[in-house]
Amino acid sequence: MNTDDGEKKGVAIIFAGGGSGGHIFPALAIAEQIRLLDATTNIQFLCSTRTIDHQILSAHNEIFDPLPAQPLRATPRGVWRLARSWGPSVRKTRAALRSLKDRNLSPLLVSLGGFVAAPAAQAARAERCRLVAINLDARLGLASRFIARRAHTLIDASPAAAIDGDLAWQARSVSKTIAVPPIVRDAAAGSRTVAQARQSFGLDENKPTLLITGGSQGARSINDFLSAFVRERKQTLADWQILHQTGAGANISHLRETYEQADLRAIVTEFIDDMPSAWAAADLSIARCGAGTIAEIWASVTPALLLPYPYHSDEHQRLNAQPLASRGGVIIAHDEIAGDKNMETHAKTLQELLTNPGKRGKMAEALRALGPADGGRRIAELLLK
Repeated sequence: MNTDDGEKKGVAIIFAGGGSGGHIFPALAIAEQIRLLDATTNIQFLCSTRTIDHQILSAHNEIFDPLPAQPLRATPRGVWRLARSWGPSVRKTRAALRSLKDRNLSPLLVSLGGFVAAPAAQAARAERCRLVAINLDARLGLASRFIARRAHTLIDASPAAAIDGDLAWQARSVSKTIAVPPIVRDAAAGSRTVAQARQSFGLDENKPTLLITGGSQGARSINDFLSAFVRERKQTLADWQILHQTGAGANISHLRETYEQADLRAIVTEFIDDMPSAWAAADLSIARCGAGTIAEIWASVTPALLLPYPYHSDEHQRLNAQPLASRGGVIIAHDEIAGDKNMETHAKTLQELLTNPGKRGKMAEALRALGPADGGRRIAELLLK
């Protein structure tokens, strides 16, 4: 970018989003592509104060600054916490933007949605900085609607937009809305072999692998379902090995003991930082349907049994997965919450997936037909322009 006196300004890109890996990992994927295109670009992150954000960004050696932002809760205390954190979050973002301007950099704020991004978007507007909003989910939350009204450019990376061209959001004041495929890091898009991925976890490179993940924060109902399935139908898993991300607070020792008693090879851990390798290692997955998970299923061509988060009133996780399910790449099941109820309802489906390689093959072909999940590269090119 050139100033009025002809001096060229460098570009600084600030990603705003946090509170879960679903907001941070897509930003990391875009940052990865930006650096491949222009290694001199200044990149920073604004995240939440949650431990998961610090853990992920520190592991990737990123520069980040936590905002005191809080999510909206429909209680008097929840509203009060949001209001109390709003002003400090806006002021902290404005200070970060001004600091970049003082260094003769032209800041661009990129929102990945969520409660961290909302006050950051307000700060960008106050500082007259360009704001790009990226939508990941099939249905917008309150924060994303707030951000969309303030953005200069909207990028829709939801599966429905990528497959059907059905943009999940529109804003009359925005000059351009662009649909792109899902956003994943390079490793999830196939840059690592199956053998390499399995070896990185200490798994047998020649044995089929079941990946179980409730997302970066885990899912107790999925953990309980698998625990019950292993106890009652361990022979179905006799030829498999298991990679299980439980989430923080899960009873890991109980799960490990369950797998050991069934004489199954299993890696059980609260959190997997290298999820691209986890997806590359997998032949089948049982998972939630967050936007990041759907993107990685698409990119890694991994058939999956999906149990959407059961407490979302707008069912956006189910809607995230629906485009893939309609093409035969995944199966969506209703999470009954209790492990025994999920066993009663879904054990037959899971058993068929585990014992029928032909069915898994057809699901993988349906996912492969969706094309490359190269949204990260496309967005990087747009941002650098």
